[in-house]
Amino acid sequence: MPNRIDIVRLVWTLSFGIGALNHARDIWDFGWLPYTSAPMLVNLYWTLLLPLDSLAALLIWSKPRAGAYLGLAIMISDVVINCWMVFGSDYGPMGYALIMQTAFLLFVLATFAYVAKIPAISRVKQDKA
Repeated sequence: MPNRIDIVRLVWTLSFGIGALNHARDIWDFGWLPYTSAPMLVNLYWTLLLPLDSLAALLIWSKPRAGAYLGLAIMISDVVINCWMVFGSDYGPMGYALIMQTAFLLFVLATFAYVAKIPAISRVKQDKA
């Protein structure tokens, strides 16, 4: 049975994995910099979320402290940029996606200190041996 640490890490990993897959799908369907109706810097940021989300998902297990800081930076910047795009520009609604991103940001904020203190998976296995 998984422990709390693994469940929290799994939520982070799945959430960043889903984000990476969504951006990969957009890039696959529409090419590099697919968000052409957004300003260029926002388009670039959203495109770069593919490698950033992927890296955060991997670091949560191998280097949890780095993964926690990267994940926190991603989620704060993503929600701020998406809110600006929805409420401060003519981009249009993001509805469900923005609600889910905000909910995940709250989860990240609530579990950040916990995740940042988790030892890397390889160190845990060595300590148990």
